[in-house]
Amino acid sequence: MESLSDAQVLVLAAQLVATPNLPAFRVLSATRRDLLTSVIIYRTLLTYLPLDANLELEHDLALLLADVDQDFANFNILDAPVNVDDLEVPSPSHAEQSLPELRLEKVPVYQSLEAGDPLSNFVVAWIHELERFSGIPASALALVDQFAPRHPTLKTWSDTYLLPLHHLQNDFYPAQATSLSLHDLEATQGQTGVEVLLAFAAQSRASSTIGRDLEEVVTPWVRGSNRVKRRKVSRTGLEETNTSTTTWDDVNEWLLQTSHRNYHLAADAVQQWDGPTPLNASTEDLDQANLDSDDMVSYVRTVLAMIYVSDHSDDATRISTKKLLLQRAAHLAQLMPPGFDQPLPDIPEAGNLSGASRADLLKNSFLSNHNLLTRPSTDIIELLYGVLSTQSLLSELRIDSTTRSVTSTVLFESEERQKQELRTVLNQVPRMTRSNFSWLDVRSRLLWLRTWSSEHSRGRAAPVAYLSGISEEYLESQIADAMLAASEFGSVKDIYLSEGGSALPREVLKSRVLEAVLNAYDNASNGNRTRGGVKKASDLIAAFQSSFDNASEFTHLDHLIKATHSLSFYHLTLQHGVPFQPVSIRVSSDPLSLVEKVLDQNNKAYTKLDDLLGIAQNLVLADLPVPPPSDYAPGEEVPLDRRLFDAEHRITYSAIIAALSDHDFDTAYSLITTRFDLTSNRANHPSFQDDTSWRAAYSAGRYRPASTSISSSQTIHQRISSLQQRMELLSKALTWAPTPDPLPDILTTWRQCEEQLDTLKSQALEEERAFESQDDRDLIPGGFGPTDRDLDATETRQLLESRRAYNYSASASAPSYEEEAPMGLFDVARGAASALRKNAFPLRGASASAGAEQGGRGGGGGGIRVHDQPRTSMEGSGMSSSGELERPGSADGQRVRKRDMLSNAVTGGLVSGMGWVLGVPANNNKQQGQD
Repeated sequence: MESLSDAQVLVLAAQLVATPNLPAFRVLSATRRDLLTSVIIYRTLLTYLPLDANLELEHDLALLLADVDQDFANFNILDAPVNVDDLEVPSPSHAEQSLPELRLEKVPVYQSLEAGDPLSNFVVAWIHELERFSGIPASALALVDQFAPRHPTLKTWSDTYLLPLHHLQNDFYPAQATSLSLHDLEATQGQTGVEVLLAFAAQSRASSTIGRDLEEVVTPWVRGSNRVKRRKVSRTGLEETNTSTTTWDDVNEWLLQTSHRNYHLAADAVQQWDGPTPLNASTEDLDQANLDSDDMVSYVRTVLAMIYVSDHSDDATRISTKKLLLQRAAHLAQLMPPGFDQPLPDIPEAGNLSGASRADLLKNSFLSNHNLLTRPSTDIIELLYGVLSTQSLLSELRIDSTTRSVTSTVLFESEERQKQELRTVLNQVPRMTRSNFSWLDVRSRLLWLRTWSSEHSRGRAAPVAYLSGISEEYLESQIADAMLAASEFGSVKDIYLSEGGSALPREVLKSRVLEAVLNAYDNASNGNRTRGGVKKASDLIAAFQSSFDNASEFTHLDHLIKATHSLSFYHLTLQHGVPFQPVSIRVSSDPLSLVEKVLDQNNKAYTKLDDLLGIAQNLVLADLPVPPPSDYAPGEEVPLDRRLFDAEHRITYSAIIAALSDHDFDTAYSLITTRFDLTSNRANHPSFQDDTSWRAAYSAGRYRPASTSISSSQTIHQRISSLQQRMELLSKALTWAPTPDPLPDILTTWRQCEEQLDTLKSQALEEERAFESQDDRDLIPGGFGPTDRDLDATETRQLLESRRAYNYSASASAPSYEEEAPMGLFDVARGAASALRKNAFPLRGASASAGAEQGGRGGGGGGIRVHDQPRTSMEGSGMSSSGELERPGSADGQRVRKRDMLSNAVTGGLVSGMGWVLGVPANNNKQQGQD
C-alpha cells in the first residue's frame, strides 16, 4: 500500500468505496494517512458510497468514521480482516488516466454546525442523502449518538431537526409526515416552524396527542435552536442580527393564536404540556437556568392570556375550560388559591391593580411583559377566578358574556355602567324556567356579585367585584323592584318586612312598592282591574297596604284604580283616534275632562250619572292634579270637600248638557231640580260662588226642541207643561245667578217663553171651542150627521157667544138680548138631553162645572155657556200643571156624590130650559137658587 502512487491510492479508494468494501477502504485509509486525509475520506464516502447498501454498511461505516474521527489512533492493521494483497490495484497508467475523472463532492458546511468539524458536516450531509433516497433510517440517530460526546453541535442538530422529524415520520404519523423533509425543517423557523411541527396534531381527531408533540417534537426543536444561537453569540462576543431563531415566545404565540381558531386544542395543549421545563443542570449553566425560568413565566402568562381570549360569548363549556386553564396556570406558578371547587367562592380583597388599563385587554398586548392583567400573581389569579365565577353565574341566567367584558366591568366601568349590567341581570331572571327557581337564591347571588364573598356585611364595599361600584341599598332596592314585578309579594315580605330585617329601610321599600304599582298601572292597556297591569297594581295595593298602616298614598292609588275600572266600561277615544289607556288619566292635566268625554262619546251615558259621579269622586280622592276653582289662587290648597263638590257640579252640568243635546229635556229638568240645591250649597260652602247651577238651569230654560223631536201625538197640554217647566228653570236661573250680568238674557228668554205660552193657550182654547161646537149626535154612537137646521143653529149660537163675550166685561149680570132669545121646544129638549148626557159622565161633567164656576168668579174667563152650563178654557179648567184632569168635587174641594150630580144636572137643565118659556130669567133663577 505504501508503494502505491498517489493516483493509484485515490483511484483504489474510490473503487473500494463504490464496491463497496469499507473494511478495505478503512485499511487503505489507515495506511495512507498522508494522502487520505479526513476531508478526502468524507468526500470519497459522500461521492461513491452507494445509498442502497446503507443497511449492510451501517456497522462498517460507523467503525470507519470512528477511526477517522480519532485519526486511527486505536486502529491496528494486524487486526484488519482484509488481505491487502487480494485487492485489485489499478496500474499506474490506468490510475493516471482515471484520476481526472474522480470528481469528489465537497462536504457542505452547515450553519448550525462548527465550520471546523468535518465529521459533523459529513454525518449531516450523509443523512440528507439518505433522506432523499429512502427516508431517514432509524440507524441515523444511533450514528449521531455515537459521536455526540465529542461533537456537541452534532447533538444539537440532531435534537433540533433529526429527532423531531424522526418522531413525526416513524413514531407518530408515519402515513402523513413523509411530506415534511429535513431540509424544509432546517429552513423553517419561528412560529411557522411550530405551526409545521404541530400541524399533524391539529389535523388529528384525537387532541390527546398535542401535548406529546409539544414535548417530544417542539420542545427539542426550540431548545436546539436556542442553543445554536447562544453558541454563536458566545463565540463571537456579538449578538447576531441577521439570524432568525426559534424561541419559546413563538410557541406562546402559537398557543394564543390557536386559542382563537380552535380553543379546545389550545386548552388541551396547556393541560397536557408542562411548558418549557429547564434542562439538566449538568448540561446548562446558571444563565440558561434563569432563561428557562423566564420562559416558564412567559408560558404562564400565555395561559392567563388564553383565558381572556374570546371572539364570541362564552358558553358554559368554554367557561369550564377556562377554569381548568386558570387552575393549570396557578399550579404552574405555584399560586394555587383555596376554594377553586366552589361555585361562588369567597375571594379576598384583591391587591393593587390601579396600574392596569383598558389597553391591557387588547389582543396584541396580552403577552407583553408590562401587561398587569396577565402577570402571574396572586391578585390576577384571584381576579380571574372571580371573573370566571361571575361568568358562570351569568351563563346560568342565559346572559352572554366574555371574560374581557366582565373584567372591564369589574375594573374600568363606571357606576352607571354597572347599574346597567344589574338591570340586564334582573330583566333576565324572570325568564328562568327552572322548577326550583327561588328569588332568595337569586338575591344571594346578586349580593355575591357585589362583594365576591358570602359575607354580605352591611356597608361593606369590595374594592374589586362585578358590581362593587353599586351601593348595597341601591342593589337591594332593585332586587325588590324585580321581585315586585314578578309578583313575588310573599318573598318581599319575608326578606324586607320580617322582624329584624334591615336589608332595606321601610320608607325605601314603601317607595319601591308605590313605584311598582304605578309602573304596572302605566303599562296597562286595559283599565279593567280583573286583568292585565291594573290587576297587578290592585294586587300590589291589597298585599302591602296593611303593611304600611294604610298610608294615604295607597288609598289614593286605590281610588285611582276604582275610577279606571269604571271608565273601562265606556267607549272613550282621545285625540287623533288614540284609544284610552289607564296612563291617560295620570298624564292628563284635567282628569275630570275624561268623564266629560265619556258623556260626549257614549249615547245615553247621562242616564248613568251616579256611576259617572262615582268616577269623578274617585278621581278627586286619587289626589290627581285637578284645576282649582276660580275663587282659589293657583297653587293654593283646596279642601277635599270643596274639590268633591266642584267635581260633582261639573259632571252634573255636563250630564245636563248631554241630555239636552240628546233632546231629553225631562231628564235635564229632573237633574236640575234634584241635583242642584243652592240653599244647601251656600250653607255647606259659605264662600262658594256657584257658577254652574244657574248655567245649567239657563241652558235647559232656553232649550227649544227640534221640530223632529216633537211627535205628532204630543198634545198642546204637554207642550204647555214643557214651557211651564222651562219658565220654572229660568226663574231658578234668575235666582241662582251670582252676578247681574246674565239677567237680561234670562229675562229675554223668559219673555219669549211667555209669548209662546200665550200662543199655546189660545190654540188650546180654539181647539176646545171647536170640540164644543160639534153636534151631540156626532158624539152619540149611532147618531147621524147634523142637518141644515142644526148647522144654522150652531152658527147662530157661535155668533151669540161671541157677542156675549164682548158684553161680558161691561155687565156680567145683565143678560143680552141674544142670550134671552126664545128657543123652540125641540131645542129645550135637546138642551135637557145634553145636560143629562154631561151628568151621566161625572168626570166630564164635574170638569165642566168646575170650569164654569172658576170662569164666573174670574170675571174674565172665556168660558162658553150652553143653557147656563159654562165651559172653561185652559186657565180655569180642572187640568193640573202637568195636564192631568183633577177629580170632581165641590167648590171647597170636597167630593160630590154621583146621585147629587145626576139630580142637579137633570133639575137644573129642565128648570133653565123651561124658565125661558115661563118668562123667568135664568140668571135671576140662578141667583135665587143660590140665595
